[in-house]
Amino acid sequence: MYHQSTLPLPHDLPEMKLCKTCGGPFHRPKTLSPTKWEKRRFCGKACSGVARRKPQRALVCQNPECGRRFVRCPSLAGLFCSRVCVTTARRIKSTKERVKTCVQCGNPLIRGLSETSSNFRARLCCPGSCRTQYNSRIRTLRDIRVRVHPAEFSVKLKNQIRGRDGYMCQECGMPEKTRKHPVHHIDFDKENNNEGNLITLCSHCHGKTTRPSPDELKYWVARYQTKMANTA
Repeated sequence: MYHQSTLPLPHDLPEMKLCKTCGGPFHRPKTLSPTKWEKRRFCGKACSGVARRKPQRALVCQNPECGRRFVRCPSLAGLFCSRVCVTTARRIKSTKERVKTCVQCGNPLIRGLSETSSNFRARLCCPGSCRTQYNSRIRTLRDIRVRVHPAEFSVKLKNQIRGRDGYMCQECGMPEKTRKHPVHHIDFDKENNNEGNLITLCSHCHGKTTRPSPDELKYWVARYQTKMANTA
């Protein structure tokens, strides 16, 4: 233990200082050494903690009806300024989750009491005529997006080509089983649906001809044209 009588202060160190936080005066304790008294800047642990504490960042309340700036409260997870705003935001969210707009007619859709949230999210339009019109519109758009071949390239034409080729792949000789073989356009022109331009390939061999490079395209065209010329 240090005592004031045994450890006298140098002449340049005062017996009293002003706190850097609160500005109040404080005296040197009798048990404090001159070295520690020279480094001391605060009157106590409270002022020292305030000085070392990082400044808090102001946030914006996430409640649509509030929106004011506030200092974060640890119990509210930094999203809302008060528990009233928490309750209000939950009420607004629950209301929005129970009402939405029909994509076909624009009328409001209200969630049923026994309807689950996943079913309500999946329901896009009113039952009845709106659902029928929406499904037909989606089906038409899907057909336009998926349909690459013209109408001439029909199921009847593909069955004729498969029957002509003996229901076998003309590349590897694999016979057709439960799954039908694709019919390939030899010159890669989907508008040219002449029987001489069509050949039966299995899924594996047909996959080799998908998205070929310019050199590969010339190779496959010459190869299958030769096959068709030899079988004629």
